[in-house]
Amino acid sequence: MHRAETLWRAKSTGDCKTAYQFEDPAYRNDEAAYLAWCKDEEPFHILEYELHGAQAEGDLGWVRVVSKVQFSRTSNAPVQDIDTWDKWRKIDGEWLPVNKREVAASPDAPAVRDDAAEQRVRSRLDEVWQARLARDWHRLYELIDPVDRSVIPEEQLIQTEEMYIQAACKVQWVEVIGDRGRTRATYSNRLNDPSMSKMPLKDTDVTEYWILRDGAWYLDLKRP
Repeated sequence: MHRAETLWRAKSTGDCKTAYQFEDPAYRNDEAAYLAWCKDEEPFHILEYELHGAQAEGDLGWVRVVSKVQFSRTSNAPVQDIDTWDKWRKIDGEWLPVNKREVAASPDAPAVRDDAAEQRVRSRLDEVWQARLARDWHRLYELIDPVDRSVIPEEQLIQTEEMYIQAACKVQWVEVIGDRGRTRATYSNRLNDPSMSKMPLKDTDVTEYWILRDGAWYLDLKRP
């Protein structure tokens, strides 16, 4: 919360040098370039802000910010009221905002999620994983959205899944809001090719989508 206050104070007062210290090192530009961007290209001017609490789960964090902002390149631009949860994560022991390139790959704050439903989706994901591990494609097919099954033949699913040999699955997070869900997991796998049998496994981070139908959760392959 203290670090979020420092960042938002810097952003609202145009203290770009301080704001630069909160850039994710993986995406951090040259400081001079960042300061030039702040001066010439920053699209919004923060008129006022208030922080309304913070939450954390492991190395992920969220800070609720209520602010008034204005598009800075138009003198008569309307003032926008924004109420959002900023996403943060701990990197090398230090809390930093999640870079905009990775925001979509991070869950929303626990305050807006359904914890009980998330437990059910986590169990459902385990069923999906066990089906993949056992190469039980019919069972996996039963776990996808019934609406999807009307347009995706089982043979098509099998063809896709047969491309890989799955070895491990590590769940990073589960998110449910309303009747929609997302899961993020690291799959360890390799191509299903005899010539690749001695190749090391490859870890791939995968976001999968879920939908609630008649009280049950299903993989949503044709999400809107």
